Amino acid sequence: MWFIFIYFYFQEAWLMFEYSHLLLLLLMLPFIFIAFFVEIFLYRKRTQKIAGANKEMIIPYFTEGQKWIRNIFYTIGFIFIVLSVARPKWGIEEINQKIVGRDILVLIDVSVSMSVPDVFPTRLELVKRTLNKMLDSGVTDRIGIMVFTSETELLVPLTHDYSALSYFIDSIHPGMIGTGGTDISKGLVDAISFFDDSSVSDKMILLITDGEDLSKNKEENITKIKKSKIKVYTVGVGTTNGQPVPVRNEKGEIESYLRDRSGNPVVSKLDESFLKELSTISNGTYFRASTISDDFITFINTISAIKRTSKDNQQVRQIKDQYILFLGPALFFLCIGFLLDLGKLYKKEKRWVLSNIFNKTILIFSVLFVFNLQLISQENVKNNSLSNSIYKNGAFLGNHYFNKKDYSKALKEYARSINSFKQDNLAKLHFNIASVFEKMNDFENADKSYAKAIENTKNELILSDIYYNRGIINFKNKKIKESVSYFKESLKNNPTDEARYNYSIAKLFLNQENSENKDDDKEKSEDKSDKEQSDSKSDEQKKESENFDQLLKALEQKEKNDLKDVVDQNKEKSSLDRGVYW
Repeated sequence: MWFIFIYFYFQEAWLMFEYSHLLLLLLMLPFIFIAFFVEIFLYRKRTQKIAGANKEMIIPYFTEGQKWIRNIFYTIGFIFIVLSVARPKWGIEEINQKIVGRDILVLIDVSVSMSVPDVFPTRLELVKRTLNKMLDSGVTDRIGIMVFTSETELLVPLTHDYSALSYFIDSIHPGMIGTGGTDISKGLVDAISFFDDSSVSDKMILLITDGEDLSKNKEENITKIKKSKIKVYTVGVGTTNGQPVPVRNEKGEIESYLRDRSGNPVVSKLDESFLKELSTISNGTYFRASTISDDFITFINTISAIKRTSKDNQQVRQIKDQYILFLGPALFFLCIGFLLDLGKLYKKEKRWVLSNIFNKTILIFSVLFVFNLQLISQENVKNNSLSNSIYKNGAFLGNHYFNKKDYSKALKEYARSINSFKQDNLAKLHFNIASVFEKMNDFENADKSYAKAIENTKNELILSDIYYNRGIINFKNKKIKESVSYFKESLKNNPTDEARYNYSIAKLFLNQENSENKDDDKEKSEDKSDKEQSDSKSDEQKKESENFDQLLKALEQKEKNDLKDVVDQNKEKSSLDRGVYW
């Protein structure tokens, strides 16, 4: 019981340190104790050899206890030094940060034509990979993401949080909003309205599309674009020859091709003329992207007409750095240990005092110590930067918002810390992200996040939780066959798990589906004269259906009982929850 508590306590405490691997230096403590013991033993042996039984007369200031005290101070100082350099972080603080850069709103076409593979791998995948490469190239601008078809949706507001941007870019897919074709001019007008009415000299829109436009109010929207005076830089994706628009299944495989009313395949081609027109009327530039290359990055970074300006102070929320709490005591104990080597403790009228040289030295070091703390504190404030807003402990803050049911903020906090974890902890983070998507009823992205979690762990308990939740998602979406396979995988990784019960229920439903399909085929081949027999089978199926309803009710009742048992067990022991980790 205590071992479980200690394990989970230290696992959580481990995550509070930015460089937690440095805590392994504490394993040197036994060797340090041995070294100190050997030193004192040899010191005792030397003094005994020199002075013998009269060592107090020959060495009046000799004290073995002083060396033990010095060694204890050195050891405590070493522990605090290790804790300090591991960079402990907890608590939330907000700092004012002066931002210098541009505001870039990236407007991405997510119509089905962006799934055309006339560029490798597809138009939209090329865009996503190129944008991620741009974020890694060292840009310092505020960037926002807006997607559009016939409708528009702001995916990420303007931010410097490139980890969150990268995560949301990866979640973009063709047809994610709207089904009414592509309205480029309307998307641009909506993007322009996103900006405030302040100076437009440091604002730009980066429009990325294949150029096929089905606008109804094109002329009216173009007039609004001219009046806005915001520069629009257009990027055309695809080829002028084009290819048919594919129709893909859930696995991303091409099943067929989109056809018009006449039954002919719909061929999507890059229309550069309209994109060049838009960039011209807004004093922007047109660029054609056909491969992932540095040309696109250069295109963005060398737009000299867009100047970088110093913006107002922005409040940045970050995990508070607490290393100073350990550095102060570390320096104190190390200084005391060092000074004990300079001066000699001796008794005077039954009181312990210090020699004169020791008194002078400790006064000097005390002044230097206080001055050094002030310099460290000032340097710490000076070095606070936006890079600190991407922090390892973001998972804790994400859980905070998750428990408050503020799922959009929880998702953002999880995404911010995605680059700070590896292996099992990264899998747990993707598990948490998937749980947020589930709460937002975005089961497609939830399933993708679970898939990413599986890629990053071999831990059987974590895998069991992931497969269990994937089974639940597919069961809710009436994908019984997939649900059965996921519950089965959950059982393989954790045979004692309650997934065994859900697996049996899903298996019953699958058998029922197969039975109904067989009955349908049989009824089609039977003669009409067998109607009475068919009716009797129908009655049997109704009875079976009633039995399944009873099983479902039993399942619901069992889940309620299981939930109560879990709550009771959590009062006694710490365990992994299938909602979120940490």
